[in-house]
Amino acid sequence: MDPFQAYDTAVALARSGQDLASVPWFRRALADAPDQYWEAHHDYATALYNAAFRVRRRHGLEVPETRSAWERAACMRTGLEEFAASESLCREPADLAALRDRRARVLHVWGLRWDALAELRRARLADPSDRAMAVDQYLELLHHPERGAPPPGGTASRHARRDPAIGKDPP
Repeated sequence: MDPFQAYDTAVALARSGQDLASVPWFRRALADAPDQYWEAHHDYATALYNAAFRVRRRHGLEVPETRSAWERAACMRTGLEEFAASESLCREPADLAALRDRRARVLHVWGLRWDALAELRRARLADPSDRAMAVDQYLELLHHPERGAPPPGGTASRHARRDPAIGKDPP
């Protein structure tokens, strides 16, 4: 099977929610064509990220699809390495900003809020359009976590904050 067929298989599996099953296919595609397309590294990183959080029902309980916390952490570590590989191949400023924005979201979910902020700033440097307000608002939320912390990225106005004192949207 050529790398393009392996990549197509990996993407189809990932899109159908079978992220863990897509991993060997991404590895095969990248082993045969490692430095051609930033998108392949990005998609592999995304599949690893999703696999780390994917759950299934087993005996009536939701359990992680991965076998252990160590395996989930390994997925994240490899995913971050793949984001770095993807970044080194990315040539368009908008694509680079989107990739950094995605990495910021991953870091945010893993609790690495200040690292996420640094990635958002790097995204803004790559493509200043639509990132300035998101960075500023995310920094404000890091300084005031009691206000809630929406995921970083994109236009900050999409993330409505609720007033915790009364449980309603602010005016």
